[in-house]
Amino acid sequence: MIPDSRLELETLGRTLFPAEVSSRKRLLGVLASRHLEHRYAALATLRGSSSRAAAAVLDRPGGAGSLLLSPLDNDAKVGLALLGAAGKAACARFLHSVPHGVVLSLSAMGDARQAAALSASGLVAFTSLVFLVADLSEVSPLLASPVAAAQPDAEVAPLPNDFTLLERTLEATYADAMDCPELTLRRTAHHVLQGHLNQARSIPPEWLGAWVDGRLAGIVLCRPRERSPDDSESWDVIYVGVCAWARRRGVACLLLRSAATLLYARGAHHMALACDVRNRPARNLYERLGFRLVDERHAWLDRQPSTVLHNL
Repeated sequence: MIPDSRLELETLGRTLFPAEVSSRKRLLGVLASRHLEHRYAALATLRGSSSRAAAAVLDRPGGAGSLLLSPLDNDAKVGLALLGAAGKAACARFLHSVPHGVVLSLSAMGDARQAAALSASGLVAFTSLVFLVADLSEVSPLLASPVAAAQPDAEVAPLPNDFTLLERTLEATYADAMDCPELTLRRTAHHVLQGHLNQARSIPPEWLGAWVDGRLAGIVLCRPRERSPDDSESWDVIYVGVCAWARRRGVACLLLRSAATLLYARGAHHMALACDVRNRPARNLYERLGFRLVDERHAWLDRQPSTVLHNL
């Protein structure tokens, strides 16, 4: 069955994370804070004669849902079928309720059981993502003079509160982009932008644009993360993109250094971002700027006829 919005959160949390107390508490906090009556997630639980499975799709910026599955039980064959059915039900419910939505998930490298569960839920592996973090300090390459890293006629400033301009620029940065191009087939710039804004009526001051020859050439969008255990503040680079006509001119480097300088002045200690493993030029830039690899995961996407995917 697919339960309604009154599904008991504690039961779901125990099913999804039976041995991971911190993950369970975090999940429950996310669900509770977003109110079950709203479009925060799709939920599904199924029970067999000796097995139980649960799946949840949590909404993310840009209409992208994140699929969470409960662990496989000891009866792997029965459990996989049950888990796959729960995953498919949760995905179907989310995609039905979220216009232009997509369902994504990540699996650990080499985890065949997790990969089998995601495949049984109707998702397809399409690439791998590398996750990188940079420490912001006085010696960080990110805090080198941002202006010196680009051409003299490039200028970085907070983006104006012009949604039309930002949507048009966001769309232009998608052209021939190497970061998860499969997703550009599924989501419009308008829906991605609205998801990142999360109903805000103005563009955040941490969203920067680079102008070259008077034209908006690229953007970098940042948002704060939860505070880490040592109480140092971390920020995520949720998007960085450069229009095709302005690439290979130092614009991305300028944007990242300008963002790092701004955030460092506000007390940030870390910047984090993710990169498609196929986008080697971007990763080379990030590593030159001091980002270091902290994780790599397979990325999965719900199966759609219009999307070209391949199994890893």
